[in-house]
Amino acid sequence: MDLTVESSSFIANNATLKGGAFALNHHELFTHDLTFDFNVTTNHYSGNEAEQGGALYFNYEPPTLPENYTTYFENNLATSGYGHDIASYPFRIEFNNVSANYSSGVDLTEPFIAQLLDFNGQVVSTSSG
Repeated sequence: MDLTVESSSFIANNATLKGGAFALNHHELFTHDLTFDFNVTTNHYSGNEAEQGGALYFNYEPPTLPENYTTYFENNLATSGYGHDIASYPFRIEFNNVSANYSSGVDLTEPFIAQLLDFNGQVVSTSSG
């Protein structure tokens, strides 16, 4: 299935949880072995609001952004602080503040901090409440 959204404006939309303008939730598609291609190009997202992904949220493959695309994001709000314009699923784990190699059974002498990062490299967070 292909979906292309082109030369459109999404202004002052609200969602309670994810994706003020669009929430691309693929879980039902993949239970039926379908593929989905979502292309966004030359769009304007302004003043949209959601808990995560003020403008866009996706939970599987990211939207396709063609080479030399022009998409404008302005004044979108993620009320949780995560992904004011775009948010996605956790993609990788990053370990911070570890400057030495440790082996099993050795006590750590400094904090060991792990962060979940999304597809765009943003730290994944949930609502602040």
